[in-house]
Amino acid sequence: MSVTMVFITKGEFLDYCVLYLFAYSLVYVISAPLLLKFFRDLFFKYRTFSMLAFWKYAAWIPILISTYSAVLALRPGPLPEDNMISRVFQALSGIFMAVIMYTGTRQMSHQVHTQQKSHLLGAQMEALSDYTGLLQEMQKRMSIFRHDSRHQLRLLSELIQQGDDEAALTFLDTLHTELQETQLQKWTKNKFINTAVSPGLERMRRAGFDVTVSLPLPQSLPFEIDLGSLMAKAIQISEQALEKQPEDHRIFFMGSHRTHDSLIIIVKRWIAEDDAAEDTDFLRYEPYGQIVPALNAFSTAYDASFRYDLKEHMVSLYLTIPYSD
Repeated sequence: MSVTMVFITKGEFLDYCVLYLFAYSLVYVISAPLLLKFFRDLFFKYRTFSMLAFWKYAAWIPILISTYSAVLALRPGPLPEDNMISRVFQALSGIFMAVIMYTGTRQMSHQVHTQQKSHLLGAQMEALSDYTGLLQEMQKRMSIFRHDSRHQLRLLSELIQQGDDEAALTFLDTLHTELQETQLQKWTKNKFINTAVSPGLERMRRAGFDVTVSLPLPQSLPFEIDLGSLMAKAIQISEQALEKQPEDHRIFFMGSHRTHDSLIIIVKRWIAEDDAAEDTDFLRYEPYGQIVPALNAFSTAYDASFRYDLKEHMVSLYLTIPYSD
């Protein structure tokens, strides 16, 4: 309409209404493929949307606006009651636009919820897969222990009959250690978090790391799936960092602490003096940079906060989550 008004005066507009409607329709037809591409790019993350949900309403908008303009052209009088029909078409255009916006936001909300559920399901499946592999390994160790137990008990009996008590006690300690290797330790009462952290903690324990865990968590938490995945990632990163340290300094601690309105997760590991002296801004470097995006995402989702600090050669992560029974 603005382009049409460039070539004609305001009083002559109704005389050129057919030209305006033709130009409007032509521009719409030419622009439709570009608009379609624009909206497809705009909603690229939500490609599974049914585009018909948008276009079955959007297609009526140019028709209604054209009808509105045509009725105005046929009505010479300026009175509002003479233009009632055209105003109805204009109102319908606005309603259809509102319906398009509502439909789009509702579908986006539904898909975001579906993606969140898929993410949680994927995290559960990954944790269960690691835990299942750990159980299979434990079963294999138990089978080997049972197979060798007859020979080991016979050897123990011979040591006792020979009166070699010291050797017998040493051998019993060895059997006790081997038996512990066939048992899966329970780290916390929360089943999912226990499932998520067990593979990493067991790997470190078997590798000879000094592992201390104190996780008095409730049996269920509203954020346990995301928290379990985050804790598993923290264990994995700590394991990678500790593998580069001397064997007598491979110290790892994971714990939790409750306050009246929050839950605090604590992860600590030893760091060499040279590493500590280089740069305290170690979050910029590997392997810590791997977990920072996950911490940011978790903090955004659950209004949590986190901080790192370095004290007495111990790198500590404190994650504070708003939570109350």
